[in-house]
Amino acid sequence: SALLGKVLRIDVDGSSIDGKPYKIPPDNPFVGDPDAKPEVYAYGVRNMWRCSVDRGDPLTGYGKGRIFCGDVGQNRYEEVDIIVKGGNYGWRAKEGFECFDMKLCQNSSL
Repeated sequence: SALLGKVLRIDVDGSSIDGKPYKIPPDNPFVGDPDAKPEVYAYGVRNMWRCSVDRGDPLTGYGKGRIFCGDVGQNRYEEVDIIVKGGNYGWRAKEGFECFDMKLCQNSSL
């Protein structure tokens, strides 16, 4: 599984036992999945461009920690996605809310 089209989550404060210059958080959604890279936090993005972490409401803190990222579309649409653990943002099947690849759009989970 490639790391292209994915949002990665790693811990750069130290090296891992396998010699990588980073650690993988144990609660990443694909840790232990033999068909996925454990660094992956979310997938289905085309070309992430600029992300921001929500500071939350100043009084209640609501929304604090949410991650917003712009995702550049192929032809017609740009997206702003709220990145969630294990989230699938649809790319290569969809661009925005429309089907981009008809063969891949048959998946009703998108």
